[in-house]
Amino acid sequence: MPLWIPLIRLIQRKLLPHTGNAELAELLHSGLIYRISEPDRSGEELRFNFFSPIRQALKADSTLHDTLDVKHLISVELTRRFGSNALIGAQSGEDEFATFAQCIPGTLPSV
Repeated sequence: MPLWIPLIRLIQRKLLPHTGNAELAELLHSGLIYRISEPDRSGEELRFNFFSPIRQALKADSTLHDTLDVKHLISVELTRRFGSNALIGAQSGEDEFATFAQCIPGTLPSV
């Protein structure tokens, strides 16, 4: 699942409310993620991904409950803001977030 700033901020605000820009900057400059797109004028479409060993470690350390909590959080927020059409399907399977994360570009610009 690609990461982009509005999605990261949403998860941060809901699950780690005591954190802020300093912690976000730490993540962005940690060496744990790499950029997979070039920024647009707003910077909103800048996307990142975890390096494979980091992603594997995070997946191994997270529970199904944690994964479903994040999936639910994103689903509720997108539905609240944009209705059910904001999502392009939540598939289950080996990489259940892959299709779930593909929301309409610009869907989370003000998060």
